[in-house]
Amino acid sequence: MKKLSKQDPPHNPQPLSPRPSYYCQMKPPGEDSHPVDIAVRQRLPQDAERKRLLELQEQVGAQLGKNLAGFLELESLRSDISLDREEAFFDVGYEYGLAEAQARARRGTVVYSEAGEALARDVRERMVQAQLSFEDTLVALLECLWVAALRERGTFSEDSA
Repeated sequence: MKKLSKQDPPHNPQPLSPRPSYYCQMKPPGEDSHPVDIAVRQRLPQDAERKRLLELQEQVGAQLGKNLAGFLELESLRSDISLDREEAFFDVGYEYGLAEAQARARRGTVVYSEAGEALARDVRERMVQAQLSFEDTLVALLECLWVAALRERGTFSEDSA
């Protein structure tokens, strides 16, 4: 079966995409547990649920007897999908949090109007989602600034396009 996950085993995680994997960067080399997994277990203790899950897997295995291959393949695929999604959710949350923190730090004591703050948030979100190169991002933002400058000068019309 083709493995869905592009990750190596947990001892040496690799990024899923060409974008930086903040999740993978956080794992100290040689450690068995990932710091994020440890923090999540502390916030969401599920020892009883994990124990019950293992019991149910053993029951299914016992019922299947020698026909375990399909079940093991199913569980492996389910685990790969879950791990890949956890990494992606972490990385997306990190990117959004980083963009928001940088914006707040640079803004300092400047107070936006509600509409201005909404526009800034929307632009930041779209930039994170688009995953454009630095150059493409700058060109797009410069285009927006050009429109704002023309509008401010009162020269924003079809003739100035």
